[in-house]
Amino acid sequence: MRLCNETKTLTKKPANSRGLRLNFALAGKMKLLEHSRNLVRRFSQEVEFYKRVLNHPRTPRVSKVLLGVAIAYAISPVDLIPDFIPVIGHLDDLVILPLLIWIAVKLIPKSVIIECRQTKDEV
Repeated sequence: MRLCNETKTLTKKPANSRGLRLNFALAGKMKLLEHSRNLVRRFSQEVEFYKRVLNHPRTPRVSKVLLGVAIAYAISPVDLIPDFIPVIGHLDDLVILPLLIWIAVKLIPKSVIIECRQTKDEV
């Protein structure tokens, strides 16, 4: 035990502070791994949702085209602004793809979105 000068309280010093740091590092890596798995799971769920939306008969043609363009742009090696240009090269991907998806989803009727989301829960 030692006396902490700032708060005037007794604190117990861990027997092995290095081991404690390793435990915190391991816990941090585990949380990062779990967070990464959740992101991958959510991403795959969203991809499945967009597939159902694309195949739904009441989805407007404009939305289907916009989603198709977003998918093609994501897969395509050709960019509007080449990726080797610092910052701006990757920024176009971060702006164009979400914008295309957002516009496409806004044009889809709410009933179709709800139906496709509920289909996901039932499967």
